[in-house]
Amino acid sequence: MRAQLERAGPLTPRAIGVDEISIRRGHTYRMVVSDLEQGRAIWFGGEGRKEVDMAKFYETIGKQASSKIEVAVMDMWKPFRNALKAHAPQAQIMFDKFHIMHHLGKAMDEVRKAEYARLSGEDEAPLKSHVRRFAASSTAPRRQ
Repeated sequence: MRAQLERAGPLTPRAIGVDEISIRRGHTYRMVVSDLEQGRAIWFGGEGRKEVDMAKFYETIGKQASSKIEVAVMDMWKPFRNALKAHAPQAQIMFDKFHIMHHLGKAMDEVRKAEYARLSGEDEAPLKSHVRRFAASSTAPRRQ
């Protein structure tokens, strides 16, 4: 791997993707950083998912290359954000859509449950009626 990275030349990414991979069952992780413009992984490392693990990437590419990073796409893991802010404060953070949609779906579910619980007695009838109308118009398979 080191030989391939050396052949690729100096690392000067402007857009990076940051993620972790599980290398064994349980909670053993390594960081993966990709150059999003070149569409290739440029760094594997760390001993876990901590800020110090992510900082190793920035130390590897150095201050000059870190200062050229314009955007980092990552999940919402705080150690990733903290390391980016410490080593490439000029870079913008873009959260990946999978995690955004996950949190949005969770929030919508909480609001739906709270509203359903808030309604009682006669107030509940319009909501139940709406749910039944929606279910009846849905293309989802019906239970027998």
